[in-house]
Amino acid sequence: MAYGQGWGVEISNGFQQQLDALAENEPHLEELVEGLIFTAFAGPDAIWPQLHMVGNLWCTRVLAPLPYLIFFEVNETERFIELVIITETP
Repeated sequence: MAYGQGWGVEISNGFQQQLDALAENEPHLEELVEGLIFTAFAGPDAIWPQLHMVGNLWCTRVLAPLPYLIFFEVNETERFIELVIITETP
């Protein structure tokens, strides 16, 4: 990938609220999400593991002492990724 052709990454308001609530019990969770965001700048293929849910909705997991699922939407046309949901793994 040439410089200047990366992907945009945003966090929805709902995601940020969920992250703030979960981070109270898991102090390293915010750092793990920051690492995911840094990875996402290279595009959705760089996010691993990933699972296609439906349409433009995808899912990955981060491993703290407990695993968390992160759902994100991919806009291929605008080269944009938005983190929309974070939840503890059931």
